[in-house]
Amino acid sequence: MKIKTIVMSFFITASIIIGGAVTSLTAGEVVVIINKSNPAISLSDIKKIFKASTNRLPNGQKVKVLLNKNSSVYKEFCSKYMKMSVRSVNNKWVKKNIRDGVPVPRKVSSSVVLMMVKNSKGFIGFVEKSKAKGVKIIE
Repeated sequence: MKIKTIVMSFFITASIIIGGAVTSLTAGEVVVIINKSNPAISLSDIKKIFKASTNRLPNGQKVKVLLNKNSSVYKEFCSKYMKMSVRSVNNKWVKKNIRDGVPVPRKVSSSVVLMMVKNSKGFIGFVEKSKAKGVKIIE
């Protein structure tokens, strides 16, 4: 009976430790992506675009925002790039929509964000770094 308890405790502890490690490995692994032919942009530019203060890249290229519908990816993006909560970012878009008629970006999957950004200079979004293939990564 004691061996069974010890073994169970080991597996529970191991799963907690492993679970924590997996979470910490994915933290910070969200990246902003733009089409490879677009110029690199700064963190300041990213904030302006994702706060709906502008819809243009520094070179004048018009760009539409794509939001990732994966809640953990969205939360990590807001924390890492915007230094804001998800709620605050969402509120910025709603206010901009009410005041200026700026459409609130659609939330789509990582694969759709990647496909749209990869195939068009007119989109910007964010995905897990491991999925960001064939695009320009802004970290």
